[in-house]
Amino acid sequence: VAVITGGASGIGRSTAIKFVERGGRVVISDIQDDAGATLARELGDKSVYMHADVTQEADIIAIVGEADRRWGRLDLMFNNAGAGGDPASVDTISAEGWDRTMDLLLRSALLGIRHASTVMKRQGHGTIVSTSSSAARMPGLAATAYSVAKMGVLYLTKCAAFELAAYSIRVNCVCPGLIATPLIGKAMGLGL
Repeated sequence: VAVITGGASGIGRSTAIKFVERGGRVVISDIQDDAGATLARELGDKSVYMHADVTQEADIIAIVGEADRRWGRLDLMFNNAGAGGDPASVDTISAEGWDRTMDLLLRSALLGIRHASTVMKRQGHGTIVSTSSSAARMPGLAATAYSVAKMGVLYLTKCAAFELAAYSIRVNCVCPGLIATPLIGKAMGLGL
């Protein structure tokens, strides 16, 4: 049983499809309601779509709770939702733009880890995966706020893995490079 944030498109959508193809059940969450609901219908009764804004803790609590209520467990939490964040340079970014980017890309991963681990500790196992970025490893690949947030996800993953290992909860992240998703297409002006 998985919860996938940002599951209506891109990496999240592909993950949801593969997960169900291999026998899993999945809560697909996103703010793209039409795309998410369509995907859940295509995947059948092994999936459900829920609107979730990952900057809202109550929404994260709700999607984790839905997996636990519906299927009695949570094996995988995939903190995948994201966007490009504030594109301003370090010398022009506003405090508000910085905070919005951190809330969407870093704070949401923390909240996903926090609330998924509650269920996983109770059941004695689980896996948490968060999407970082190759931009976390080298300055200049993306805007500063995005890069810093994704580096934060990388380090948060290491800290959470250390703290949750005693409960048989594995915590990892992926650091994809450029992948032809709607997020990258928009950033590059490709109209994907």
